[in-house]
Amino acid sequence: MKLNLLAHLSQDYFPICIAELETLLGLFFKKFIITELKKPLIKVSIENVYIDKVLTSLNRILYRSACIKRMLILFESEIDLESIPSINLPRFILTRELSTFAGHIHDYDGDLGRHLSRHIIDKIYELMYEKYSFKLNLSNPEIIVAVYKVGNKYYLGLEFHHDRKGFEYRRPHRRPVFTPFSLEPKLSRLLINLSGVHDDGIILDPFCGVAGIPVEAASIGISSLCIELKYRWTRGAYVNLKWFPSNIYWDVICGDSLTDFILSSHEIFIATDPPYGRITPTSSDVNQIYQEFIDKFVTRAKGSAFFSPMSITNILKDYNLLVKYVFPIRVHKNLVRYLYVIR
Repeated sequence: MKLNLLAHLSQDYFPICIAELETLLGLFFKKFIITELKKPLIKVSIENVYIDKVLTSLNRILYRSACIKRMLILFESEIDLESIPSINLPRFILTRELSTFAGHIHDYDGDLGRHLSRHIIDKIYELMYEKYSFKLNLSNPEIIVAVYKVGNKYYLGLEFHHDRKGFEYRRPHRRPVFTPFSLEPKLSRLLINLSGVHDDGIILDPFCGVAGIPVEAASIGISSLCIELKYRWTRGAYVNLKWFPSNIYWDVICGDSLTDFILSSHEIFIATDPPYGRITPTSSDVNQIYQEFIDKFVTRAKGSAFFSPMSITNILKDYNLLVKYVFPIRVHKNLVRYLYVIR
C-alpha cells in the first residue's frame, strides 16, 4: 500500500531538519518521496509498506528525531470540509480496540476564524461519534483526528507526536558536570541521526568532552563509545552518563584519539564536535586535527556527522569521500561553523 503523511518540523535549522527527516526515513523505508508543502510542513509519500510496520517505524522516527514536532497520517490527500462525515476511517484504526478520540485543528495561514474552526470540529465529531461511535475525550484520547489547513486546502488524518523530548532537562548546565564547549542537546541529536546510525549501531565520539553527544545517544536508545584526552573531562563524561537513566551500552576511554586509537570496524558511526578555537593553540593545529580525524575515523566509519570551524571540502575530496550534506551555521556575525555529513 501507499501511505501519505505530513510532518511538522521545527523551524530552527530548517534545511538540516529536512535532511534529518530524509535520513531517518531512509533507515526504515526503501522507497519514499518528500516534498516541502509549506514551511514548516513536509509531505511524505511512502510506497510498498505494511501499515503495522509503518506505524511502528513512524513512532520510532518521531521518538528519535530532533526536529519532528508532530505527524499526520492522511486519510485523504485533500478534503472538502463538508465531506468529512462521510469519509471512511482506515482499517488500521477500526481493527484496533479504540473507543475515544479528540479533534485538533492546525491553521498554517492564521486566517481560519472562530466560526470556521467550530464548523470543522463539528464535522470531526459527526465522523467520529455519530458515524463510528467514538467517545470524545479531550484529556486522554486514544487517538487524535486532526485537520491541517494549508492555503485553501484541508488535510484530515491521524495525528501523533512526542511532546517530551527532554532537551531542556539535558541542557549542558543541568548535567552534573558542565563545560562551556558542550553542544546543545538538539544539535547533538541532529549529529547522531544525520550520521545514519541504525537502532542497533554504535556511535563513536572521539572528542567527547563531558559526553553531551553520548548522553543524547542514550536518550534515544543508541549505544556509544567515547574518547577524551583530558582525564578530568573523561571523569566528567563518566559522571554524566551515569547520571542519565539508561540501560543502553556505553563506554568512556581516556586517551588521545588521534594517536592511541584506530577504527577497525566499518559498522561504527561518527558523531562529534572536534576541538577548535580556545581549545587549540593555532589554526595549524586545527588543520592537523581535522586531517588526522578524517584519515583515522571518517574514512573508516559507515557514516559521519561533525562540525568544523572552516570549510574542509578540499580535504574530503582528497579521500574521495561522499559529502552528502554541508550546512553553514552562523554562530554569530563573525563566526560560521559547517556541519558535514559523510557517507
